[in-house]
Amino acid sequence: MSNFGKIYSQIERANPSLIAQFKELGVSTIYESMVEETLMDPSITPICKGQIIAGSAVTAINTPGDNLSMHLGLSLTQPGDILVTAFLGTHSYNALWGEMATLAGIGRKISGVIADGAVRDVKAILDNQFPVWAKSISSKTSSVEKIGGINVPAVCGGVLVNPGDIIVADDDGAVVIPLEQAEEVLQKAQKRAEREKEIKGLLLQGKTPYEIFNMGIALEKNEIPIINDKYDSRKV
Repeated sequence: MSNFGKIYSQIERANPSLIAQFKELGVSTIYESMVEETLMDPSITPICKGQIIAGSAVTAINTPGDNLSMHLGLSLTQPGDILVTAFLGTHSYNALWGEMATLAGIGRKISGVIADGAVRDVKAILDNQFPVWAKSISSKTSSVEKIGGINVPAVCGGVLVNPGDIIVADDDGAVVIPLEQAEEVLQKAQKRAEREKEIKGLLLQGKTPYEIFNMGIALEKNEIPIINDKYDSRKV
């Protein structure tokens, strides 16, 4: 059954403690702990570098060239939420997000925005250091006449996002943690983070990833020797 034109005002949100623990880990560590491919397309990048956000997803699907759904979705957010907004179908260069929405996002105390599309008024976003991840930048305006869908499953950055899923985003990109998998993924990610602390200590002592992870096995499998000599073009 199609979710086009459907608006849901409520979502199931993750426990704030759970979200806070994910925020401490970062996107790369979380992604490496996932079974499914839930890393958004690398074209979705932060406007303001050096930030990390985590929160429950409020989804807003917009019809091409129109961002009424984004505005309605924003009005349904609660503090700490992340608004996930995209156009239905192919990419549009009409801006999904701008200065007015940025100021409203600050006023509503949301954690940030992930936009699978263009944003505008970049100076206002930067001046306010408001967390926005976007696919592109464009001054092209959007109409506000048609509704796509609010708090329904949405595809953002090539990844399915269900309302209430946990989103974590930083300079490495944005990752989606399905709400029903959150506890399991968190445990795996925390274990990975602890192991990485040990590895970082070894790296600072002079060890290399090649040694620590025994990457030489790949040479052995392919029967490639390391020649204990200097390269000499006359011998080639």
